[in-house]
Amino acid sequence: METQHAMTKDSVSVSRLWRKEMRFFCDCDLLGGYGQSCDDESAQCDCRSNFIGLKCDSCAPNFYNFPTCEACLCNPAGAMPVDGYPLGGCGSFDDGYTLCECKPNVEGHICDQCKPGFYNLAKENADGCEACTCHLPGTLLGDNMCDPVTGECLCKVNVNSDWCEACIAGTYNLRRAVCLVVKTVIAIWEGLSTADVILLLDNVAVDLELKGELVTNLLPTTTSQHCTR
Repeated sequence: METQHAMTKDSVSVSRLWRKEMRFFCDCDLLGGYGQSCDDESAQCDCRSNFIGLKCDSCAPNFYNFPTCEACLCNPAGAMPVDGYPLGGCGSFDDGYTLCECKPNVEGHICDQCKPGFYNLAKENADGCEACTCHLPGTLLGDNMCDPVTGECLCKVNVNSDWCEACIAGTYNLRRAVCLVVKTVIAIWEGLSTADVILLLDNVAVDLELKGELVTNLLPTTTSQHCTR
């Protein structure tokens, strides 16, 4: 019995000595762990706050990009809620690149930008951003692109307002071209017949009230001697 007791005692001492020596072979990640320090029993390394894993070789929740393990910081206004993670944290993705899951009208690595054609990123908007409302004939490029913050559209010359739907004072609404000043409009039709001018106005889509005013006031008056039956 004494021999068995002595062997058991010796075995425990050896085991403790082995665990103590193993502390020097913890193999903790150099960036993720606090040196080569690990638990005597489990060999769990002492990890920094943004690392997890037996060897501190993985990013903790809400951190990404091992081995630096940076905070995700997904934009709460543009990111979709992810099960198990608060807004502002990472989602669980397998492609190694996708960081945050963005709302439908939002883009960017942390979902902080409206997609082209959208503006006004807002947390209360389920889609993230509103669609631009540019008046296409009045925009410089003929597209529905606006400032991603203010929604202001890029307008043609002599076109004003945020959405490019109105001409500035003293110009006419030539929706298929630009807003032209009165003198320019007159110059276009000098020497043309009444029918040609009306056709011109039709082609540039001047509104009916303005067309009537132009035809009445700016064209030479037609006398009865010019009429034929």
